[in-house]
Amino acid sequence: MEVKYTAFTKKGREKKENQDAILLNGKIFQKENWKGSGLASGKRACFAVSDGISSQPESGKVSLGLLQEIKLCREINEEKLKEINRRISQRWHAGATLTLLILEEGKFQIYHAGNSLLYRKWGGNFILMTPRQEIRGGLYNAFGIGEVEIFSLTLPLLKEEVFILASDGLTAAEEKLDLQEELFKMDFEDDASYIKLEIRRDE
Repeated sequence: MEVKYTAFTKKGREKKENQDAILLNGKIFQKENWKGSGLASGKRACFAVSDGISSQPESGKVSLGLLQEIKLCREINEEKLKEINRRISQRWHAGATLTLLILEEGKFQIYHAGNSLLYRKWGGNFILMTPRQEIRGGLYNAFGIGEVEIFSLTLPLLKEEVFILASDGLTAAEEKLDLQEELFKMDFEDDASYIKLEIRRDE
């Protein structure tokens, strides 16, 4: 399996610091204005976006700490993620979303809590695969703010796939999901993170 990835994470114009963090197959980035690309190969790879809750000063530490907990994506399941949530809740008084994609030969797994976004390209269109867990613009489910509900999904991985993971800062630019360079140049009010994955695998 070969995975080509392009990604960025950037601080919103109204923010003092970037409260988003991204995981690129074992490497974590949380910077004011960063973009990069790479290639992953092998039988397994994992990628994630975590978005700290804007109104909570420590939430950037939560998003970073959450990705550090799952960095190698070993033995990840709903119970393991709930254990991680309990540790995070005891350490910080803030919350963060998680959208995690694990790629394996023949299948992909999604683990999700919050309002970050994961899209799968299907028939020329990007289909949203994760629920937006918010009411009237307010987030009701996240890590670090009490018991967390984990949305999970496992499906067959096709020979060629395209996925995009993004924080909710990119919601207003959904029509430009395939235009990474244009998205990176945009001036977002909120922190914005983006990962595009192009996957090819042998049968």
